[in-house]
Amino acid sequence: MDLALFTADFDNCIAHLESLCIPYEDWKDEPNQVFVRKEGKRKVYFQNPNGYWVEALLRNSRGRRSYDGNE
Repeated sequence: MDLALFTADFDNCIAHLESLCIPYEDWKDEPNQVFVRKEGKRKVYFQNPNGYWVEALLRNSRGRRSYDGNE
């Protein structure tokens, strides 16, 4: 199972994770790094209290999910 959360304010999302001391990482398992996809979308991964991975992504400017890179 993969859980993805889309946010309109990615920087605030990262700041919130950091304020709660929740470690996050990029696609390459680099701690506290943001992964930038080829189309410019930023995302990070973190684990919930049960150990399941959660993905946080920037929502596109029109408010629609853009997981596949299409706007």
